[in-house]
Amino acid sequence: MKPLTLATCQVDFDRGMVLRPTGTAPLTTLEVGLLRYLSENAGEDVPRATLQQEVWGHQGPKVGRAVDKTMNRLRK
Repeated sequence: MKPLTLATCQVDFDRGMVLRPTGTAPLTTLEVGLLRYLSENAGEDVPRATLQQEVWGHQGPKVGRAVDKTMNRLRK
């Protein structure tokens, strides 16, 4: 997949890395999956339940905080 260019970094999906001017940072498989899904659906509202199903593979309602925790790690 083509790298995703953001304001201060670039996401290399194939290598699972964030490339920044100050260096690189590895991404977990879930972080890559989440970023890939969100970039493929840019501009759309994506419900948490959809992310749990499409990225985590969970079926049915879940009340866990996995999506929130992963998003917080990515923001940092």
